[in-house]
Amino acid sequence: ARDSMATVSNITVFSEDFLKQYFGPDWTPSQGALPVYTNYRQLINVNGWCLCVYADGTVGGTKNKQDCHTIMELKSTSVAQLRIKGVFAGIYLCMNSRGKLFAKKDATDRGTLFIESVQEGFSTFLNCRFSRLGYFIGIKKNGSIKSGVMTRKGQNAVCFLPVDVEIRCG
Repeated sequence: ARDSMATVSNITVFSEDFLKQYFGPDWTPSQGALPVYTNYRQLINVNGWCLCVYADGTVGGTKNKQDCHTIMELKSTSVAQLRIKGVFAGIYLCMNSRGKLFAKKDATDRGTLFIESVQEGFSTFLNCRFSRLGYFIGIKKNGSIKSGVMTRKGQNAVCFLPVDVEIRCG
């Protein structure tokens, strides 16, 4: 179920079959081409792991940059605050009081807000709700999600390069 149904690159072209699976069986090419979304990104950490969000709410890391679960939509809520949505899963990253990172549909949960900070070309994402505790999004060297409790600013696990991704219908 976690296999990619599409490929990701700077410009991605999806098959009609894939688009019908994603948008529903009634979707037809005659409805027109999909727009290009430039606020879609892959978040790749210093160790080369891409952040993934799956429909079952799990979050992980993969080195496969072609995995469609690595496409994130960063939605600004105010200055430097944002929500991170897994595009193909349709759910938001969230962190709980124990620093566990997971995904959920409820975007109004305070655990879904993150503060983006950019230093030396890399972004870090600090959970707003637990900012006083210093809970960052992080991926360990082995690709598993690092507990927010164990993260610190400046660690390779928490430094991400947001790479723009365009999605096009073809």
